[in-house]
Amino acid sequence: MNEQDRINAIISYFFLGPLFLLAKSGTPLSMSYVKGHAKNASKIISFFILGVIIYFFVKPLVNFSIPGVGIHIHTLILASIVALCLFFLMRGAYNAYR
Repeated sequence: MNEQDRINAIISYFFLGPLFLLAKSGTPLSMSYVKGHAKNASKIISFFILGVIIYFFVKPLVNFSIPGVGIHIHTLILASIVALCLFFLMRGAYNAYR
């Protein structure tokens, strides 16, 4: 893999993966290595969006706090969704460069 393909694959993990899937053939963004990582990034982003949508439906059901700590359960759920998304995006970007 040349350096430019690896960099393009990394960029797809910065919420640009779905746009990279629309690249015309013959461009650097249409290389199979970049497209593979763009598909992976798009899946992660899709799961994140689906998780946030589900969160907004579940939020009224878990609107209570942990006694003594003062942290709401729905805040922990949202933080977990965001942390997992960022973890998988960073891991994918690292694997794309490696």
